[in-house]
Formats: sequence, C-alpha cells, structure tokens
Amino acid sequence: MMRASRRDLLVLATGLLGAPVVTRAGTASTFVAELGERAIAVLSQEDLAPAARRESLAELLSDGFDVELIARLALGRPYRELDPQQRADYERLFRAFVLATYSARLERYAGERLVVLRETATSNGDVVVASEIRRAGAEPLRVDWRVRLGPDGPKIVDVIVEGVSMVVTQRNEFQAVVAARGIAGLLDLLRERSTG
Repeated sequence: MMRASRRDLLVLATGLLGAPVVTRAGTASTFVAELGERAIAVLSQEDLAPAARRESLAELLSDGFDVELIARLALGRPYRELDPQQRADYERLFRAFVLATYSARLERYAGERLVVLRETATSNGDVVVASEIRRAGAEPLRVDWRVRLGPDGPKIVDVIVEGVSMVVTQRNEFQAVVAARGIAGLLDLLRERSTG
C-alpha cells in the first residue's frame, strides 16, 4: 500500500471540498458532510474520461471553495501590491494550479470516508467543522474545515489537516518564491505547475 506524504494528505482533504452542495439544515456540518459525499461520488466514477473529470472538479471547486479569498490569503501581503493585470493573472493561475494539483493527486486514493465530528463558531463568525477522514488500515486523519457563511451560502476558506493550515502552508511557499524570484517568478511557477 502506498504511503501518502503530509502534502498528499492535505491535497486529498482539500479535494474532498469541491462538490456542489445544497444544504437542507443550513449548518456548516451539513455542508461539509454533503460536500464530502458528493466529491467522493465524483471521484468514484471510474469510467469518467480525464477531461470530463477535470471539468467536473473545476465546477465542484467553484461551488465548494471561496477560491478568490483563498488565493488572496495564500499570497498574503504581496497580493495588495499586484497591479490589476498581475492580480487577474495570479487568480487565474492559482485556480488552474489548485485544480491541476487535485486532479493529479486525487487519483491515488479510494475508499476514504469523511466523518463529521462537531462544529465550533469562531470569534469572527466563521465555523470550524472538525472531521476525520477514515482510511482502511490506517489511523484516521484529522481535518478541520473553516467555513464562512456568506450571502451566497457556505464556502470553505481554509482546511487544517492534522494541525497544518492549507492557507498558511501555501502562503509560506508563495512568499518564499516572491522573495527569491518576484511576482513574475511566482506566476511562472504557477503556470508550470498547472500545466505539468
């Protein structure tokens, strides 16, 4: 059995976010549970062509994530310094990068179950939904989903896998690239990762 790295597990966990959701109860827990179920259903379609899978994941990503907010948070302070063209390029490439990463890595997993444990309101109005991803023959993976309840319904704004934030991890990497190679270097990196 393949041993997954922490980064792969982070990608798996965030990949479970990307499904269309209509919440009946309106709670963050219901949103996350339904999201996980629907994402797993898409990933279980073995006869789905790669292009169709990618298209489905793109739609699911838009429905489950606040991708624009995550893109801003993942870059941090340098985001405010982008000119309008750089900002548009960054947001487009960030979305393509996230989709390419999920598409490539999610193919490695099968049989996982998402079990919601509880939800906790934060001081800024977000809700953190605690869950476990249960895998056969392995310890459960602890995943916390930060959900923001907005006018368009709930959206995921961060995922914390075993205490490691997706946004913070990405911000550290992106800011290191910007410090070494500038914004153009970051855009080049995202372009490479979203096509390779």
